[in-house]
Amino acid sequence: MLPADGEGDGAGDPTEYAGTTRAEDAEIGFPQSMQKRDIGSFSRPQKAQTTRGVTIGGERPWSANIRGAKQGRQQNRRYMSFCANHYLLDMPLLRDLRALSALPLAAAIACGGTAPTPASAPAPVPVPGRPSPAPPLPPVPEVDGPLAVRVQYPAPNQLITSRDSNFIFGQVGSGRASLTINGHAARVYPNGAFMGWLPNPPAGAPRYEMVVARGADTARSTLPIRLASATPARPPAPDSAMRKPENLATSRADTIGVVQIGQASAAADTDRTIIGRPIPGGTYKWFFTPGTLAPLMERSGGWVRVRLDDALDVWLDSADVRDMPGAVVHRRVMSNMRVRGSSMGVDVIMPIGQRAPYFVEEGDRSITITLYGVRGNTDIVNYAAADSMVRTVEWKQVGTERAIVTVHLRAAPFGYLVLWENNALVLKLRGRPAVDANRPLAGLTIAVDPGHPPIGSTGPTGLYEANAVLPISERLKRMLEERGARVVMTRTTADPVALGDRPIIARKANAHAFVSIHLNAYPDGVNPFLAAGTGTYFFRTHSEPLARAVQRGMVSQMGLVDLGINYDNLAVVRGTWYPAVLCEGAFVILPDQEAALRTPEFQERYAKGVADGLESYFRALGSR
Repeated sequence: MLPADGEGDGAGDPTEYAGTTRAEDAEIGFPQSMQKRDIGSFSRPQKAQTTRGVTIGGERPWSANIRGAKQGRQQNRRYMSFCANHYLLDMPLLRDLRALSALPLAAAIACGGTAPTPASAPAPVPVPGRPSPAPPLPPVPEVDGPLAVRVQYPAPNQLITSRDSNFIFGQVGSGRASLTINGHAARVYPNGAFMGWLPNPPAGAPRYEMVVARGADTARSTLPIRLASATPARPPAPDSAMRKPENLATSRADTIGVVQIGQASAAADTDRTIIGRPIPGGTYKWFFTPGTLAPLMERSGGWVRVRLDDALDVWLDSADVRDMPGAVVHRRVMSNMRVRGSSMGVDVIMPIGQRAPYFVEEGDRSITITLYGVRGNTDIVNYAAADSMVRTVEWKQVGTERAIVTVHLRAAPFGYLVLWENNALVLKLRGRPAVDANRPLAGLTIAVDPGHPPIGSTGPTGLYEANAVLPISERLKRMLEERGARVVMTRTTADPVALGDRPIIARKANAHAFVSIHLNAYPDGVNPFLAAGTGTYFFRTHSEPLARAVQRGMVSQMGLVDLGINYDNLAVVRGTWYPAVLCEGAFVILPDQEAALRTPEFQERYAKGVADGLESYFRALGSR
């Protein structure tokens, strides 16, 4: 799934905050893509996985997934009573109408009902005037081998972060076997995969006792786990780190030195940015150009607080700054601005002098740049003679040390870059590509990113996400090339590619769009029967139309539950030079979807959904 989000925020201690993070939100059922590795997470993400050799009830080693997900079907009468009560506790999930419509079937499955299998599902009936519904999932193949319980998740002695219930999944060797876990029946699929959703074991006996049976043949195994302690929630810290930085009054008298944010780059065009956060270890919010000087206000553990202007300070990782003894942060003054044509669009040049912290916001037909520690003194804005992109450039002063520049555009932004050049901040606005309505992708460059490695999720029978998305991405490449596009792949082998390198590959190729292909998982404590389907993620506002188009394409082709699109601060979709989305087409942790992902047919459907979405987006681009 998500770049887990190695693609999300920094990691916190999984034990320190167990039981104290946003427990109420955990019930809403956000997928793993939306989890972040910080203390504000709904739960620790499952993407950070490792592989180790373990055998439980069998003779062969298996690949253990340290972070997995859950799904299950309980079939004994004792657990049906628990299920009825538990669904009342999980009612916040009903806030999602998709979950509401799926609840009767989901409850029946989770509490012991029998779900219709793809093999026996009736053929979809076309509705006049609407696209034909997608066919059902391919049938799960039948396997009948020796009995042996191989648990994929959780691993032995894994910390379970859910409060009262969780999942366990793996395989038992035969689809004809039955399985009980701590006395609760778990569904076994035709290929021998299983998924159990059941109460957490008691604190005094934190283990899963499993019994698999096929006629007179049985196998038993025990899996020890660790349960999160029920630590009472901490009261809010009284210090400034826990308050909104916008509400903090600051002054030069508060500073204790000057730091340089990152290393100044000799090249004007750099993809390296430094992350600023509202609190230590908080979410990514500001992105600074290396070489920027800022007054230092505080050190706290591995974090430093720096002053942006007299009304705002933010936190940086101490590894991203270096002390500058004797350095002075000069008062920056913005002089006359200029709009010039460039080979790929238009540049807006803002002379400032010393590099300044900034923040970029996209509007419907505008881009606004907030310049911190800057006094505006612009009298003239010179416009390019043949500019078809920029209507006007306006600025205003907010307070004594903050200037805001708004660039009004003739159409919605397509892409942009911010860089420093000759003591000026340069906003490079990218022009839209020429699109042939009959062949919308012809002549365009599309970056396809097969998600992972490193890390990634693993399914009940051992299908590793990074291995599963590569053939899907290769099929997508073929389809896009058949439609006239040039395709740049961020990886073509099983070798790891650094997370930060992937958007750089796309930017250097001048890609017109970036799509990252992933498979999803759920964190501890979420019942995946209620919402396990297809979702798309974006971060930049100009990527939202692409996310909607790709989501429609995937749902149309794969026919899974439509989980909608989501704004999410993921590393691979933070690029600004192009629209970028991350696709979570299916849940690799669910036995039926994992089995489908092994088939060329379903891989083709995933790829076609993304290709159709890209084509639809570019066809409509001219009207936006």
